Amino acid sequence: MAGRPLGPHVGVRYGHLASMSAGVAVTRARWELHPLAFERPEQGRRDETVTCATCGGTFTVRVLSLDRTLRRRRILRVLQGAGVAVAVVCAALLAVTGADAVPALVLLACAGGVTAFFTAMRLRLEVGVTPRRPTVTGLRGHRMFRGTDELPP
Repeated sequence: MAGRPLGPHVGVRYGHLASMSAGVAVTRARWELHPLAFERPEQGRRDETVTCATCGGTFTVRVLSLDRTLRRRRILRVLQGAGVAVAVVCAALLAVTGADAVPALVLLACAGGVTAFFTAMRLRLEVGVTPRRPTVTGLRGHRMFRGTDELPP
């Protein structure tokens, strides 16, 4: 899985919750999306304050340098590989072990598979921009979205 291309600039979008309609089976949210462009720091990380264009509310995002973003991607790849390895080894051990070890091996194989799946999803979205100190309500009616490949002016 290649992930998103990285460079000295990063573009993401944030959404302001415009409306939410709750149904019996589905809850639908409509977001007003706004593009953001950040220049990566040379080293380390930098916190940037973002002001919502719709409501004027502020929240903070952390922008990582290119080196830190690549390091985070490497860590996620290793964690994904470890999850796959645990799942495969436990599945292989199921064939040769007795009935007493089956529940534990199935549990470990499932845990490895779930870990591999969720780290793969996180790796796919990792660009080095994350919201800081999000609340339980999700940045008070705001949310970060995947950016486009072109950056706003």
